[in-house]
Amino acid sequence: MEFFTKEHFDLLNKYHSQKNDKSNDEHNEAYKVLGEAYQLVHTWANNVKNTLFDQGKVDIRKAPTNQAQQFASYLSVSYTHLTLPTIYSV
Repeated sequence: MEFFTKEHFDLLNKYHSQKNDKSNDEHNEAYKVLGEAYQLVHTWANNVKNTLFDQGKVDIRKAPTNQAQQFASYLSVSYTHLTLPTIYSV
């Protein structure tokens, strides 16, 4: 399994809360690289779920931007299970 890189965290710090400008090549590259980081979070989260509570469900933000098209400042995932409260990991 691949791991997060310093570049992922540098991009989170650099672009957090900035509006994504699709005409800006630098933003497009950041979006692509951060999208890869979110895929790593998804893989990691599924591995945790399968190990700890295989009946659970993983909910994950799959885009590096929020509904306002601003870059997020964190990677997040939540786990839910029918008989357990929702467990969040940031």
